[in-house]
Amino acid sequence: MEKEKNRQDKRLWAAAAILLAALGLLFGSWGLHQRKTVLRLDRLAEYLLRSPVYSEGMQALEENEILSRYPGIMREDFTSCCVYAAGDGTAREFALFQAKDIQAAENMMTALSLYCHECEKLLQLSDPQEQQRMRGYQIRRTRTYVLLVVSDPQGTGGQLLTDFFRQSGYDWRN
Repeated sequence: MEKEKNRQDKRLWAAAAILLAALGLLFGSWGLHQRKTVLRLDRLAEYLLRSPVYSEGMQALEENEILSRYPGIMREDFTSCCVYAAGDGTAREFALFQAKDIQAAENMMTALSLYCHECEKLLQLSDPQEQQRMRGYQIRRTRTYVLLVVSDPQGTGGQLLTDFFRQSGYDWRN
């Protein structure tokens, strides 16, 4: 009788231990699968600069250069940014902004779209090859982040953004 009680106690403790381990795995892995909602613009810029498209000849722009380059974007519209443009005469560039709010992000998207269309028009006359590169531009907004990439006619810059989001665990869909 005593042996039977010991066996039951051992089974009860074993079941409790298994249950605790399962709960630990469940809640421990849940935290690992949560998607990130904060985008580190500096890390995204570093990632882009390591890519073959942007690895050579890119120069960081100062705030006054950014504001004069993109008409319609005001300093009060964004809280942070990283902007790089090619110094070799190509149309390659990327502009990464965190807008102060959704309305500012929408305004920035409009301003960047107008900028890209104007660049396309100017390049049509002066450099048709760079006009093709400019046609591959992409502007994305996720939350209050506004991202412009001009890479090549195939839109490689946009694929780089998607790859970064996946690798970093950033949830770009919301």
